[in-house]
Amino acid sequence: MIVTWMFYASAIALCFTLAAIAAEWVLRAFRLPARGVWVLALLGSLVLPVLALVPNDRPIAVAQPSPSAWAELLPIPGPIAATRWTASWGPQANASVLVLWGVATVLLIGVLVGGTVRLARERRRWRTAKIGGEAVMISPATGPGVVGVLQSNIVVPEWVCALEQELQNLIVSHEQEHRRAHDLLLVFLGLAAVVVCPWNAALWWQLRRIKLAIEIDCDRRVLGRGTSLRAYAELLVASAEYQVTRLQPGAMALADSRSQLERRIEDMTRSNVRSRGPRTVVHAVAAIALVAVACDTPLPEAPELSKQELDQNDEAEGLLFVHRDSTKINILIRPDRSWTPRSIQPAHTEKPLYVVDGVILSGDFAKLAIE
Repeated sequence: MIVTWMFYASAIALCFTLAAIAAEWVLRAFRLPARGVWVLALLGSLVLPVLALVPNDRPIAVAQPSPSAWAELLPIPGPIAATRWTASWGPQANASVLVLWGVATVLLIGVLVGGTVRLARERRRWRTAKIGGEAVMISPATGPGVVGVLQSNIVVPEWVCALEQELQNLIVSHEQEHRRAHDLLLVFLGLAAVVVCPWNAALWWQLRRIKLAIEIDCDRRVLGRGTSLRAYAELLVASAEYQVTRLQPGAMALADSRSQLERRIEDMTRSNVRSRGPRTVVHAVAAIALVAVACDTPLPEAPELSKQELDQNDEAEGLLFVHRDSTKINILIRPDRSWTPRSIQPAHTEKPLYVVDGVILSGDFAKLAIE
């Protein structure tokens, strides 16, 4: 069950990732902020798989026929019903996956805690100063960026102090935009998602795209104030070249990744707005369709076997067989081929559901006699 659910959660996250890519394309065509679609994709990738595990509490009408009714409900001899009662992944495989999952989560938590502790030790050596009327922290080589989720501070390296005052103010303005928009909380949400589900590759990709969307939106807000595009682009390149000390994963940096820096400069220097014609409509329809597919995809269940399949393989593994003869009903549960008829108690702890001709039955079937 665990492995099946993990594949299901990965598929749902992939659908939301593709939907967010299409939706972002539409928003960029209209020069609108796009980080919100990635946050929604992240939330959907986490919430839908969890909701799939919630049992359906709707009342079900259960019929409880008397023993005399069994002759009518079971009119034919031989196997009359079969259903898989266990997934193809056994309990041992599920237990191993859970152990690996826990180890990966603990390792990621250790990395985050270690980075936070290291940064806290470094902050004790940082000095405070004011740039453009804003209080900042000066570090030997860390930054420019914003650190701290609840109490965020702007940190700039020593080399920033050697720049012209206009460029210093530009750096501080960029980091102030991050603080005003509470961008660190969004990054923290993405980090929490990958820590909880480190095996889900789509969540890692969503975290990366959230960071990129945050930076592009921030760049546009800064440039919207009339900032020189050339000066701002050169500042981003210089920041990427000088940055030698990485911030902890939960921090925002002026130029955090050179690969993302290229995307940001490409977005800033695009001379024309993307076409708002048919391609925009196609992307919008694709985004809506992918979200609908993700929401409408149920948690996969083990398939039922037809009577023909049962006749071809009456020794199938993990099946529940119901037989009858002239005097009684015999229930045979076969978890695997090594199981012997001397014990009728399967390893599976959940009680099977009996449905005959669409009627849900209950009772002690192993001892119920046919009159």
